[in-house]
Amino acid sequence: ATGVLDCNGKRKSKYRTPTEYNGASAFLELGSKVIELKRSHRIKESEVQLKEICTAMREKGGLHYSQATLLCSRNIESTCFSQEDCDRLSKEAIWIYHSNASVDEHNWKRLVQLADKDNPVITVQGRFMANNNNNKQRAYKKHFHTTQRKSSTCTFARECRVALTCNIWPEKGLYNGAMGTVKDIRYRPGETPLNGHLPRYVIVQFDDYTGPVWKEEYPRCVPVAMKTVLCEHRCCTLTHLPLTLSFARTLHKFQGGQVGPDYPIKSIVFDCGSSSIEGKYPGFTYTGTSRAATLHSLYFTGNLTPDRLMDLTKKRKRGQDTYKRVTEREVWIAYLQKNIVQPTNYLSNEEKQSLLEWKRNTTLTLHQLDYLIQSHNLF
Repeated sequence: ATGVLDCNGKRKSKYRTPTEYNGASAFLELGSKVIELKRSHRIKESEVQLKEICTAMREKGGLHYSQATLLCSRNIESTCFSQEDCDRLSKEAIWIYHSNASVDEHNWKRLVQLADKDNPVITVQGRFMANNNNNKQRAYKKHFHTTQRKSSTCTFARECRVALTCNIWPEKGLYNGAMGTVKDIRYRPGETPLNGHLPRYVIVQFDDYTGPVWKEEYPRCVPVAMKTVLCEHRCCTLTHLPLTLSFARTLHKFQGGQVGPDYPIKSIVFDCGSSSIEGKYPGFTYTGTSRAATLHSLYFTGNLTPDRLMDLTKKRKRGQDTYKRVTEREVWIAYLQKNIVQPTNYLSNEEKQSLLEWKRNTTLTLHQLDYLIQSHNLF
């Protein structure tokens, strides 16, 4: 919501596009009534140090020297960590970066480590095809969004960590970004990837799946089939495998995630980048740090120094000016604080039941909606 208000807390008078104006209007409407949440439920109550560190990042703009030194001691590139420690983290931790280039590099490195003659690497390339509405009978890749084109090819092997790139059944844990481990790759009889055939499905053991059991001995395993989507002009289709490697993720894609001893992912290795990252994405370091439920499940990588953590709001050059987006965030927070209301209007049990009954009778699940849209588009 940074950039919605000017430096005086007033709504900006000029917008570049109607979409920008509508977005600002929506944020201002959402911020007109605010309920303040005063405690984090992610971090365990017993983790006093980690709570104090996250509070300092969020409310004071940086850490004390002792706090910053403590986090720097969690850097796996320091001499305190043995190769055995690093090997353990490579298997049990998720690695979080600020750039897609760093994510791709780490994912490829881990894929190479897993692959051997008994566990070959498979590349599933998406197929762009013309449909019956296409008079020229030609597929146009440019008709698809850039993210769809980039994710149309998936390279992986058994035991790779992967994530879904679309919603399949969100209510049961199969949502966009849901992570799991590849257990097997199945083809139709007589078909083989050596002849360019696409898999019939890939068996993935998802971390958060709670739906019907496909096989009793593997309750969290789900067969992920090829998915066909229509282009924006409704003349071409893309058939692809909706999976991507996820040994590492950007923080943007993992900001709703959680790690710790009570979660499927036990640890996080976080590269918070240089101080300029904080200027571009205010709260970046806090968001990554607060993904961990305990201090012992939090690790760092990269060139981390106490100075990087002691001041999260000011530029290291140009006279120590506060980052522009940090200032915009402070203006927005001040606006929200003016509109805090006390949550006193609770629903009665009867009202809750009536509302739930209305929801059941008048709404579709995302899974049902996606199925209806795809059926309509293809036939």
